[in-house]
Amino acid sequence: MPRFFFNFRHDDVLDRDEDGIDLPDFESAYLEAYQGALDIFVESRRNGRDPDFTTIEVRNTSDTLVLDLPIAEVLGVHEAPTHQRYSGPRFPWLNPPRDELGAIEGAFAWGEQQIADQRARISRLEANNCDASLANRLLATMLEIQAMRRRHLDMLGRMNAAR
Repeated sequence: MPRFFFNFRHDDVLDRDEDGIDLPDFESAYLEAYQGALDIFVESRRNGRDPDFTTIEVRNTSDTLVLDLPIAEVLGVHEAPTHQRYSGPRFPWLNPPRDELGAIEGAFAWGEQQIADQRARISRLEANNCDASLANRLLATMLEIQAMRRRHLDMLGRMNAAR
């Protein structure tokens, strides 16, 4: 089983994972990185901080970069252009939490559309007697990511309700 290492990067600082995790394939490594980013983000926000990283780098045992996952992608938001000066938190879209909730709601809606499109692709492939196994695997991954977004939305809703 392949081993993957999950490093956290912020600017030029890289926090290396020395142990790694054995996972069956790249898709599992992607899901692990995605869930890890969400978990770290949620815990950071619960403690009133911004996450201490901007990207998760996943590397294999040869130290080859196999995935570069920006936290902005996980949260479904876009970072401010680099030419703008900003003196507040590193992730300005996180303040106030209602903006964060809106961003995740937007990502969730986008994910629903992607899932619908993928289901339509699978139907077309199957109607043409084509192998849809890879398309079905991608759909399963999309559904898992959407479930993570749903949990994130629910948690943010509870946080906002508690304020």
